[in-house]
Amino acid sequence: MKLKKICFVIVVVILCYQKYSAQNISNKKSIYKDELPIISDLKNKKPWYVPDYVKTQFAGNIGLFSFGVGYEVIDKVWFSELLFGFVPESITKAKPVHLVTFKNSFSLTTKNISKTLSFSPIVGFTTTLETNNNSFITVPDIYPSGYYITNAVHFTLFGGVSFHKNFTNDALLDGVNIYFELGTVETYLWYLITSKEVGLKDVFSTAIGINFHIKS
Repeated sequence: MKLKKICFVIVVVILCYQKYSAQNISNKKSIYKDELPIISDLKNKKPWYVPDYVKTQFAGNIGLFSFGVGYEVIDKVWFSELLFGFVPESITKAKPVHLVTFKNSFSLTTKNISKTLSFSPIVGFTTTLETNNNSFITVPDIYPSGYYITNAVHFTLFGGVSFHKNFTNDALLDGVNIYFELGTVETYLWYLITSKEVGLKDVFSTAIGINFHIKS
């Protein structure tokens, strides 16, 4: 449990550092405005720790439902998020599962559909920590050596599409993103490679989510 708490703290520190670094770069841009890339915080004067958006997601190997906050590290390109996921007892048929996920998404390009609507293909990865007592980062001594592997931390790869709608007259929101993803977990890929009984359709799953971009 102590290692899980340490991992959680590390994720929070990384997320904060990314946001802090981005804000420092944007401040420098005020001096070298013709030389540095566009950073979202240039136009955003709120403190660096205030998220750019809040979000919720259904499925995607990070909980049946998950919610959290996100930061636009590089304008319209790199998005980092901290999410809390939950799988209820009705699904697990045992104790509920709680998960903490550090998610990074990258927009490959952006195509405008209209003045307020755009489309982006996305790719990304997640690092998820399962916090239940039946998961472990190091195998307990009660189990035979080499019989079990650690199951508390998982890595997910995904790709998908995102649609962004700008709000021009909303008092609270700048806009929303609705996205669809197809992803898998590193353990599932291992089974795909090592077992003839596991096919492609068995290792990939879909997810849908929505981001609410806070008015800056």
